[in-house]
Amino acid sequence: MVNYEEAKKIALESLGEMAIHINEAFETEDAYIFNDSEHEYAGWIPVVIGKSDGHRIHYGEYMLGDFGTGIHDDFDITKLRYDKIIIMTDADVDGAHIDTLMLTFLYRFMPELIKQGHVYLAQPPLFKIEKNKKVWYAYDDDQMNQILNEIGRGDNKIQRYKGLGEMDAEQLWETTMDPERRVLRRVVFDEEYSSEIDLTFNTLMGDKVEPRRDFIEERAKYANNLDI
Repeated sequence: MVNYEEAKKIALESLGEMAIHINEAFETEDAYIFNDSEHEYAGWIPVVIGKSDGHRIHYGEYMLGDFGTGIHDDFDITKLRYDKIIIMTDADVDGAHIDTLMLTFLYRFMPELIKQGHVYLAQPPLFKIEKNKKVWYAYDDDQMNQILNEIGRGDNKIQRYKGLGEMDAEQLWETTMDPERRVLRRVVFDEEYSSEIDLTFNTLMGDKVEPRRDFIEERAKYANNLDI
């Protein structure tokens, strides 16, 4: 059994020069997780060191293993540890892209999670509106305008969240995580459209480039609200 100090040493050795970025650690039942909470840069993945043998475990594999079901041919829905699998990303188009990537993975390797209604998308607010020490949250432009029409458009402080990282812990709990107030969208699988769903996932998220390129070229003229 590996203790914390031993696991930290292994993590530091595995990271080499990147080890200077580790500034926090978490202990779970079967592993230690080392993370960088202050720096955001491409390629950073938390380091997971197993307690039993001190081996480094891929973070994604470890997190999925926490579901308890296994994946693909080894999948067993009866071993699921959680009733809700909640995907929580930013409220903008980048967050929607990440949602799609996560749903693609689950659909390919753990489809019963979706089919049996265990997968949800959290919906964080896009705007925070303050006026006279009161706070409102809006989840899209239409709702923001509706709130402004009701409270008046003068002397307002409006903050557009670029991501969940801009919220402090209290705001994140209040708007996105509190079971009493959060907004969740359940991902629904309709068997009637299963062939169309397969085609869509294979076209847009499959290994072949040509179908995806053709899809984009045929529909490019309909694109609007581009962030350029």
